[in-house]
Amino acid sequence: MSSALLIACNDSGSSSSSSGNGDNGNGNGDNGNGDNDNGQLTVNCEANLDLADNNDGLSREGHSGLSFFAVQDRVCALDSEQGTVFEVARSDNGEDVQQMDTHFSTDASGEMTIEGVVYAMDEHLWWADADASAGGVTPRQISSESRGEDVDSLRVEPDYQNSDNALVVYRLDTEFWYAVPVDAATSQDPAALELPDDGAVSVIAVRDEDGAIEGLILPQGDPSEFTMVFRDIDALDDEGTELDDLSDNLQVLKVGRLDSGDLLIQTRAGYVRAFDREEQELSDPVAIDALDDGVVNLVVTTRYANDGENVYIADHDSDGARLTRLSIDSGEPDIEILRSDIEDAEDFPKFVTTTDDHIVWAYSIEDSDDQIIEVVESIEKADTDQVADYSLPENLVIRDGIGSIGEPWVHTSGNKVFFNASSRSFPDPEGETFRAYWLEPDADPDALNYREDQNWRLALSDPTIHPAVGLARQERSEILVVARDEDVSDSSEEDFATAVPASEPDADGVELGKYGADGGPIGPFLLSSADYGFGPGRLAMRSMTGGENTLYWLDVRHEDSMKPILRNEEGQAHRLQPGF
Repeated sequence: MSSALLIACNDSGSSSSSSGNGDNGNGNGDNGNGDNDNGQLTVNCEANLDLADNNDGLSREGHSGLSFFAVQDRVCALDSEQGTVFEVARSDNGEDVQQMDTHFSTDASGEMTIEGVVYAMDEHLWWADADASAGGVTPRQISSESRGEDVDSLRVEPDYQNSDNALVVYRLDTEFWYAVPVDAATSQDPAALELPDDGAVSVIAVRDEDGAIEGLILPQGDPSEFTMVFRDIDALDDEGTELDDLSDNLQVLKVGRLDSGDLLIQTRAGYVRAFDREEQELSDPVAIDALDDGVVNLVVTTRYANDGENVYIADHDSDGARLTRLSIDSGEPDIEILRSDIEDAEDFPKFVTTTDDHIVWAYSIEDSDDQIIEVVESIEKADTDQVADYSLPENLVIRDGIGSIGEPWVHTSGNKVFFNASSRSFPDPEGETFRAYWLEPDADPDALNYREDQNWRLALSDPTIHPAVGLARQERSEILVVARDEDVSDSSEEDFATAVPASEPDADGVELGKYGADGGPIGPFLLSSADYGFGPGRLAMRSMTGGENTLYWLDVRHEDSMKPILRNEEGQAHRLQPGF
């Protein structure tokens, strides 16, 4: 499949997409939802889509597996082959589904695939099969766990060689951690991990170079001076092999997973350690060039990237913005400061990412006229002295929507980087600007490229990259979806979504249709999806705080394929899962 991106837009023209009425083909009966007569879809997890075998709508060709999501107390799924949205499970206690994760694996060709989802509901943990169809899903209980209602953190650690070896790692009552194989029978008890009473410590999965899970690294003992141990995948109940004490450290901050299976473990006290997977050895701590007070910045103000061979950290110390490259040399951390002492840099960097040949990061500076300018730099990996910088117009900020602290939407494909910018004056509609930027350092070293009045909103991932749990290698995008907003001040208008190939981000693309509703302003940033997922079909959501939330299905190959499938007018967002 060719690479593509999704863009959102706003236009006052007529709509050819579905709106929940009459003959739009997205529901049951005359109103398109089968529940009431006003055309408003509900949250009952039941809807139908019109699947056409031509370019006039969704196609059955190329779709396989269910797409899961949660809303309120239900786990729901879309069968895109049958065009049916249905309920998979509902809580007997009426509790919202809060803990759910996707079970990834790989197929025979090595591409990412989805086995199913794991979720906590009522007393138990459950697994639901993605390779099923509407009416044919029977959730399977995982292990003997009987306190599912107390699970407050859950993730699936995938095994990319044997999907049955994937581990469910979860926490009960904010304190007690457990792990259990995803295929555990109801007679099997979970393994107690007995972590120190410190909510920030990490359970780290260890995989070989082919992605097979080998065991877990976890802390044991007193949280002020605990020991790191390795527990083998086949002996999770054992005490494990002691690696080293972490008396130099208060908390594990980030873990960088390299393609070799080796790990770079950053601690909050300003140190980094290397874990040699084959030797099962943890190196001595090496100090990162920390702040004057010896404390590394909080995660929220530090940006990370990983290209499989190196981990990159962009942060802000007392001397300004800096960029650091971490790697492993002969079992020891190798630390290289690539850029530092950018004195005019304001606050923390906006992002850092990598392409095939470059490191790209962004930060803000104050120029001679006291204006704050966004600067994007590209640095050649092979020769880090080769640096090119690009400035955005002074009225634009690299961000998505209104927020300024959360990480912006940033994706890469080949040697391109994609990111968004909007006016500093937002949400003042006067003179509002949105731009969907892309940078390709080798091809166009002198200028940033952009699509005016548009924002990148979601992407279809390259399935050959494994964006596993934690700071794993960055996924690459094949298709981008962009939202266009031609006049955000007119709340009666609706936004348009267009799919374009990442290889040709200035292409006209495929017009997927309109999304939005009366009441605004709308704005392209209101369309969102899970962080990464595969195509050609994806779930996307248009959300407004305290207002209507609408779940859509789209097929990036076909015009007018963006269809609303569930609409919630009570402000309850649908919880989307990675992969779908």
